[in-house]
Amino acid sequence: MQFKVTPDYLKAVVGDQVNFNCHSDNSSPTWELHGGTMGLNMMSVQVSKDSYKLVIDDVQLKNAGIYLCVTKSNYTFIIGEGKLEVGMICYDKWQQSLCCSAH
Repeated sequence: MQFKVTPDYLKAVVGDQVNFNCHSDNSSPTWELHGGTMGLNMMSVQVSKDSYKLVIDDVQLKNAGIYLCVTKSNYTFIIGEGKLEVGMICYDKWQQSLCCSAH
């Protein structure tokens, strides 16, 4: 069985849109946020042939984490994961430069 999440690591800035693709030739997988809850108001899942795409619009710091694509084959759960790191760009008026904080 073929099963893969791409990309497996993403860096984003607050306000970006990010996509994770779960490629599976098995039954429909589901998306989960490891250790958290997914706010469905800002996320959607798009289905195409052999791909289940998780789309996060307007990324926020709270969206950082590990996203799991889970499917079941016979009596075994198969998990693929993608990590999302979110940073925030800010302006440091004292040094007159951009600064970045990541979560």
